[in-house]
Amino acid sequence: MKPVTLITICLFFCNLLNYTLSAQNHRVRIQVQGDDIGSGISLTWEKDFIMTKQEGVELLNKLWDQLSPSQKKEREDAYTRARNYISDSPVRGRSDQGSKSFQQDNRRISNARIDVEINRGAAFSNDRHVVYIRFVGNDFSSNPVWSYDNKYIPTKNQALDEIERMWRNCSNEQKTVREDAYRKAVDFIKSCDSNGREGSGSIHEFTDSRARNGEKIVITIDRGAAFSN
Repeated sequence: MKPVTLITICLFFCNLLNYTLSAQNHRVRIQVQGDDIGSGISLTWEKDFIMTKQEGVELLNKLWDQLSPSQKKEREDAYTRARNYISDSPVRGRSDQGSKSFQQDNRRISNARIDVEINRGAAFSNDRHVVYIRFVGNDFSSNPVWSYDNKYIPTKNQALDEIERMWRNCSNEQKTVREDAYRKAVDFIKSCDSNGREGSGSIHEFTDSRARNGEKIVITIDRGAAFSN
């Protein structure tokens, strides 16, 4: 047996670190199981964005299209219930990790089913999210703004990168009257749940005690949700 060298140990931990850093925040698997399908068939979503309801239904349909007529007959109600489970998810998606099984009531094969697994993070959010971050005040010739309009919930890292960029572009005088506002806005973004914060039409204003002319930072969740992991 070869002795374990320091280089081998270092390589092991480097690979482990790389795997951890590359792991995606959200992982979902949908699978069709039963004795009539052998080992079963499945599809997996693993990304840094929360899977939308539409994408969840599309993944389910891809599996459904692979089944024979007799296999579908054993799972017709299961398919409808699984599709409704996805479509009826909250705006921010479901964060209840684990497996949810759906079966036909009058099936002949006892273990014929469809499984929807949320293995990590969340899944099945609404399909459009609109968010604005604004630096407001008369000390700007034009108020800086970050606008986001996408089918995926914007992540905390996205928002933090953008608000930091906007902050760097401020002059020292502009920063002085917004230091507390900036800190509060950053804390607000970081404090959101793993599947973000729902708030269609919600406006969040952050100010500094040194502000004299309405200087502030405003975060608006105009539609859907914002700031997921």
